[in-house]
Amino acid sequence: SAMAFAPTHAPIFIRSSSLPVPPRAQRAMGGRGHLAALRMAQARPPAVARRSLLGTMLLVLPAVVGAQPQSTADPIAKGSITVKPGVEPPSGGAVYVTARLAGKVKGFATGRELSPIASIKIPVQENQALPLEWSMTTENLTPEGAEGGKWWANQDLTLSARWDEDGNASTRGPNDLVGRATLKKGEPQAVIDLTGRGIAGKIATQKSK
Repeated sequence: SAMAFAPTHAPIFIRSSSLPVPPRAQRAMGGRGHLAALRMAQARPPAVARRSLLGTMLLVLPAVVGAQPQSTADPIAKGSITVKPGVEPPSGGAVYVTARLAGKVKGFATGRELSPIASIKIPVQENQALPLEWSMTTENLTPEGAEGGKWWANQDLTLSARWDEDGNASTRGPNDLVGRATLKKGEPQAVIDLTGRGIAGKIATQKSK
């Protein structure tokens, strides 16, 4: 004769999931309570496990988003900028540094050899502390410097600097400071001393404004 299963109000525990089955669900399942409960437990993973997995994802995500690729730029030149004694530096603005091949003269060199190969802009603050350190890499190449590979490498460089009072590269002011230095091949860095434009330079810049 068929064996009848009497409903019970005691919780049924499934060994594989350790989840209790509510009494109402047990009565609805009748004699198939063990099998149905097992299927329910397998189809619905524990909420604790889901929360644990979500927490792991949230902990890992910032590390992935915040990762920054390392720069592969090669150095071109570096050094420092000072102001000659007795010269008053502008209050703020920006310093522009440009690198060209040294010793190239118009009429005896190509247009590319005469053009700037790299340039940088250094914003400065009021009462800027000196010396002002700077560095130039292949990320700062001009279109002429970037074309055709590192044709400028292992050569002497002329470094020109201008402390522009208004920070606008296209303007020239009477209070701007200028200077240049030569970085010999193999030397670690160059020091550029800035000074005023002189009387003629100030007059010329005032007329051009």
